[in-house]
Amino acid sequence: MSYLKLNQLNVLKRILLIILFVGFYFIGLRPIRANVADLIKSKIEVSGVDQFQQSSVGITTVYSDGDFSKKFVFKVPFGMFFLFSSVCLIWLQARWKDFGILILIQIGFWIIAFLSFIPGSNGNLFFLEIMDFLTRYLTPLGSLGLPIYIMYRRKIEDAE
Repeated sequence: MSYLKLNQLNVLKRILLIILFVGFYFIGLRPIRANVADLIKSKIEVSGVDQFQQSSVGITTVYSDGDFSKKFVFKVPFGMFFLFSSVCLIWLQARWKDFGILILIQIGFWIIAFLSFIPGSNGNLFFLEIMDFLTRYLTPLGSLGLPIYIMYRRKIEDAE
């Protein structure tokens, strides 16, 4: 086989893996995320804040104190940023270790956010800020930054 045909097979293999993973995400992972969100909503006792459901996988908490009012978002991990990053990792043919790092980013930040959500749901503004920062900014940054880091690492390895 020529190099061109091998390269075409490699691209087709990656596309097939991406299609399979996206299917797994929407058929398998998304319902699990919704069930986890429902479980969390039913177990957390709320006092001092108002809550309403933003989506099937997120909880929005509203903290009010006089004229001050602010919304804080808590989301179950393995969302769209995980999906985008996983697709990038599949396309880049990343190592299994890199997928493990992505999963650890999701779980690690979620555990810290969840542990912050517990006192935050009782009206502690500091913990609500931590939870919101982790779920809105740090988790997506860590997830989307991983494929960029892998490309950078490969460029360094190729230069050596």
